Amino acid sequence: MSAPQIILHHFDQSPFSEKIRLIFGLKNITWTSVRISRIMPRPDLMPLTGGYRRTPVMQIGADVYCDTQCIMRELERRFPEPSLLPKGYEGLAWGSAMWTDRSFFQNTVNLVFGSLADKVPADFIADREKLRGAKFDVAAMTAAIPQMRDQFRAHLQWIDAQLCDGRTFISGEAASLCDVNAYMNLWYVRAHLENADDMLAEFDQRSQAADIPLVIPQALIPIGLALNAILVGARMIAGFRTSPQDAAKAL
Repeated sequence: MSAPQIILHHFDQSPFSEKIRLIFGLKNITWTSVRISRIMPRPDLMPLTGGYRRTPVMQIGADVYCDTQCIMRELERRFPEPSLLPKGYEGLAWGSAMWTDRSFFQNTVNLVFGSLADKVPADFIADREKLRGAKFDVAAMTAAIPQMRDQFRAHLQWIDAQLCDGRTFISGEAASLCDVNAYMNLWYVRAHLENADDMLAEFDQRSQAADIPLVIPQALIPIGLALNAILVGARMIAGFRTSPQDAAKAL
């Protein structure tokens, strides 16, 4: 009997979906893409999840996995090699999401939507207010941009400090969940803000760009070699990120 198909219900702009897409690539997992709308309603997905509305959702046969942490654990269980848990630091790898998905991500969200300001669609704001049960106050986010930019910078400095000894990834020479989790926020900023490179300029190490392998997209170089390591490791496997079924609409 063939293994059941892995289906990811996601949308392109979802940062948490990007985590799972990246893991598919790092583990060379074949998967099928089902794109859902960025906002409700999702009439085909809701009956499947029992009303769970966050993104992404993974489906394997009759089993449905909600929540990114749950999905990552199942993928690590089913596909243990290459492992994304650095030996001796497994707990820290799992726990890194408490940093990247909360304080780091909150700074990232406020920075992105505060910068987009009146470009944020009204229907998106209304949808997120229903999800959060609180006001999605873009005006307040805009007013807080200086503070959010400084806090975002502090998170980047932590990553930079971890990588400054020349290691390739946060936990050593192999990519781990620490890299996947941190990468999400960098990806989200670069995907939405035209001035992302300006904000990351202090980490720029263009003088060392000659040391970067030619396979690395030049667009990634301005982030600097330290932070760039996360993005480089991610995009070097970009050819595996999308499934054959979805190749025509590569993310």
